[in-house]
Amino acid sequence: MLFSLFRSDISIFAAKKMKKSTIDRLLPNSYDRNVENDYILKQVKDMKLIAYRIVALAILSSSLVSALGRERYVRIRTIGGMEPIGALHIRGGGTKLKTPMNTGYGLSPGLEIYYVLNEIFEVGIGFQWQFGRKALPGKNTGIFGSAPIYSSTRINLARVEDFSTYALLKLGYSILNSGRGFREIWNSEPGGSLNSAKGGFYGMAALGVTTKLKETHRWDMDLSIDTGYIFQGFTVSNSERDYPLLYHEMSVHFSLDWLF
Repeated sequence: MLFSLFRSDISIFAAKKMKKSTIDRLLPNSYDRNVENDYILKQVKDMKLIAYRIVALAILSSSLVSALGRERYVRIRTIGGMEPIGALHIRGGGTKLKTPMNTGYGLSPGLEIYYVLNEIFEVGIGFQWQFGRKALPGKNTGIFGSAPIYSSTRINLARVEDFSTYALLKLGYSILNSGRGFREIWNSEPGGSLNSAKGGFYGMAALGVTTKLKETHRWDMDLSIDTGYIFQGFTVSNSERDYPLLYHEMSVHFSLDWLF
């Protein structure tokens, strides 16, 4: 649009100049010089208008480039997680097993991808692989793990100097991976050891802090750490009955965040 206006202005200016040259040849020497002065003033105004529009285009272009250089639309989180505390509960009664089972330490790497809606809200998806941890660490047995797949919402909170805080809310489905030792925990139950294990609900809430490690024209890199609470629900079965399980964990996650 602005370029078409420039082209129109220049065409008008050139036409007026040609018209002026023709008039100069035809006018007598007694021609009123006030008319010529008015024409020159009009020329100056036209040139100023063109110059103003060029300056406006330059300012607009530089603003757009600057804005595009700062805006980040995608966040990719590479996560190194750990769960130092966990408790596995068997819901309902009628079981000889003692609960909760205080589980051993576990590791859980993962990946998350977010779309940045604005300065506050980001939405995304992710998954983690919770490596095996022991349901009965005192007996060195009962290894199990899980693989949650979830949607996530990130809420960016306050910023203090070089650090900013955020909250995470995650909801999804978790797949249970159980080893032989875990299934044999139920040997004392009617129906014996487990013969099936199903995944279930996954939820997490966390608070974290992040700081910027590197900033370039094309991408940024942040370092983040957050701690929170994880809730997972599973169902395991033997030949006699189903056993609904609830698994509660404290999480500590470190991540490198890539923003593009």
